[in-house]
Amino acid sequence: MTNPPYEKGCLNYKRLGIGLALFLALFSCPNCSGDQANRLFKAGEDHWKKGEYLPAIEQYAKVVHDYPNGALVPSAIFQMGTIFHLYLHDYPQALATYSQLAYYSPTNEYAFLALKNMAEIYQYKYLDFQKAIIEYQKMVNNYPQHHELDYYQYQIAQCYLKLNAFEQARIEYRALMKRFPHTTLADEVYYQIANTYYLKGKLLEAERAYQMVISKFPTSPLVLEAKFGIANCLEERGELKRTLAIYQEIADKYPNQKAIRLKIENVKERREKRKR
Repeated sequence: MTNPPYEKGCLNYKRLGIGLALFLALFSCPNCSGDQANRLFKAGEDHWKKGEYLPAIEQYAKVVHDYPNGALVPSAIFQMGTIFHLYLHDYPQALATYSQLAYYSPTNEYAFLALKNMAEIYQYKYLDFQKAIIEYQKMVNNYPQHHELDYYQYQIAQCYLKLNAFEQARIEYRALMKRFPHTTLADEVYYQIANTYYLKGKLLEAERAYQMVISKFPTSPLVLEAKFGIANCLEERGELKRTLAIYQEIADKYPNQKAIRLKIENVKERREKRKR
């Protein structure tokens, strides 16, 4: 089997101290110089800025290997994970690197960022929503004072929504509102709660929930979507006159003009057929 391009030649990053074996083998080095660690770290930064990602990883790995107790170790690990993640698109290696940081330095500021990046890889790259939930839940549980926890709680609910676990998604949305009553995501949360009812086929509950979005957040851009949602509920229940009135009300302002025009035409056709 042909090795990946970044394993050719003398550089094989799996031998540069990035895997689990290196972390388990870290040793103290009391005679090491902090200045030398700084030089290695800066060399990594310089390579990164030039787009020389593998030499950058090599320098960061030396910081970790040679100065395991140094203050630069968490940031060096995080930088390696970031390069694998965003520049080499090697998501398995990025996850392995980030997970070492989250495990060995759980209270470091970079550990939170590592969990965030792991969750986003699972959520958006692998579409593995169960694993994304696990990482987001660690963030919510382990960093209770973080200023963006409402957003990550929201992502937990969104992942359950993607899994079609509508009841659990509603539990998570409501937990968000209970814990963060002043969140700027409130209109989104109420709108998504309405969507969980609609997607489950609970049209009356969905209609009431969409109406709550409109009454609670009259200036929100989601008001149009909530009205569209109400019209969908009415359409599915066969209340075509009310459906058409709502579609026509929002027609000029609705962002997806093609969709709203198609909806209006379909409802008009259904009404004509009823008259025959």
